[in-house]
Amino acid sequence: MSAHNRIRAIARLTQDRGLSREAAEVIALALFPLDVGPEGVPVSRRFPKRITKRTRRFRKTAQSVARDVLIDLARETIEDYLDLAVTCGEDYYIDKFEEAMAGPAPWAAVSVGAKPDAAPESVQ
Repeated sequence: MSAHNRIRAIARLTQDRGLSREAAEVIALALFPLDVGPEGVPVSRRFPKRITKRTRRFRKTAQSVARDVLIDLARETIEDYLDLAVTCGEDYYIDKFEEAMAGPAPWAAVSVGAKPDAAPESVQ
């Protein structure tokens, strides 16, 4: 479900708001950080609660910031998610958030049928 929500968010952010694909992927992950499925089940009971609380704060703040600040806010939020994953011992999410912080998220490209090694769109 979260992967589906991320894909929809990416499409809306690129089409409706004119954001680059890379920026939309980062924002979509900040909006929908948890995965559904056996590999995405958190080990800790505290982790989903803390992530949900941080996600609410991101959504509220994102409504009042300029478009050019939104990507930085999303990256900061994902860094917070990574810190929470480390604190709670969530190996799956540590890998996921580290990968997202390293560059364009290949999981998003694979999800919509694009090639994960394709060159990212330039930021204008």
